[in-house]
Amino acid sequence: MPLSTDGLGQGLALVGTQLGLLVLLIGFFAMTRRDKTTRLWAISSLVLASAFLFSNFFFAGMAVTPTLVGCGTLGVVGLWVLIAGTRRYFGRSTPWWTMAVFGGFAAGFAALVFLEAPLALRALVFALGVGAAFGWNSFEMVRGTGRILGADWLVHGGGMVIVLGFFTRAGLVLAGFDLTPGNGTPVNRAVTYIVPVLGVVILYLGLVLSAFGRMLKKRDELASLDELTRLPNRRSFIDAANREYQASCRTGSPLTMMLVDIDRFKEINDTVGHHAGDLVLQAVAQALAATCRTTDFVSRYGGEEFAILCPSTLEDQALILGERLLNAVATLPVPEKLGRIVTISLGLSFFQGCVEGETWETSLRRADTALYQAKRNGRARLEVF
Repeated sequence: MPLSTDGLGQGLALVGTQLGLLVLLIGFFAMTRRDKTTRLWAISSLVLASAFLFSNFFFAGMAVTPTLVGCGTLGVVGLWVLIAGTRRYFGRSTPWWTMAVFGGFAAGFAALVFLEAPLALRALVFALGVGAAFGWNSFEMVRGTGRILGADWLVHGGGMVIVLGFFTRAGLVLAGFDLTPGNGTPVNRAVTYIVPVLGVVILYLGLVLSAFGRMLKKRDELASLDELTRLPNRRSFIDAANREYQASCRTGSPLTMMLVDIDRFKEINDTVGHHAGDLVLQAVAQALAATCRTTDFVSRYGGEEFAILCPSTLEDQALILGERLLNAVATLPVPEKLGRIVTISLGLSFFQGCVEGETWETSLRRADTALYQAKRNGRARLEVF
């Protein structure tokens, strides 16, 4: 039977839409080379696009059996790679046995085709398989996020469109409609090809948007966190100080500000090296974060200096917390070569309500003055201004 250039042209036009999303996925992979998620999604998109192109060959006049087997096999492979990509997106590997399950399904569907099983049976079996695969993918998305967020709706919605398309086809076959492969009626084209392709386009658009959103979130985190200690950085502290200052002005609640400095830190670098100095910074950062309360804001202000905001904290409470911080750092394990414990000095200042001429910056300067006084008075202590 001669090939129908009209049917093939329509197929290429629709597959081109999906390949456009494939280009976006490849672009994300190029920007995030360490993340294999986008690579797996891009591969699955390419494989599924090939499967839909095969399915269009029904309407172009090619032999039914090899076309069905090729389309079904590519579809199963594409679905497995899609799920593997989604699992990797949330940091989970895909068990090897899942390949055997998907491979077994592909082999079983091929056997039904070669044995010329009734069309209704083949359509129902394939619809059930596709439904299970997209259901699994949706489960992995919800499991990873805990709820359905933003672009996830497109992923779930696209999967539902695909599944509904295949189940609609199976239902129409059972109802007596002639939907044999190669029958170019509008209904057959719609449920066999156009609706599933539309669902895939929606699904991959959701994946692209989800990957883009996560990339932006990571960039925001990198911009607000200190790379070495993983504490909020100076920029984040300034934002938090502005926020807490405004809250204190509105409510009149007390606000304590602490500046913390590691004593003789240059000596640590000179004695045991900069790598060990970095480890000391990380250990001190962890001790400060673990000792402070969940309502406190602990940040690396710069170098060996840390800044802490304590909302709704009175002076006596802040003094108790300051002593706990001194003890927490003094008991940290240190490199034997250093020959002494690591200590910190603290400077505290207090703020409550709006006072003319008083801002969080002036409170910070007072904490800095108190810190300088603690250094002059022998270090490993706290002072209040």
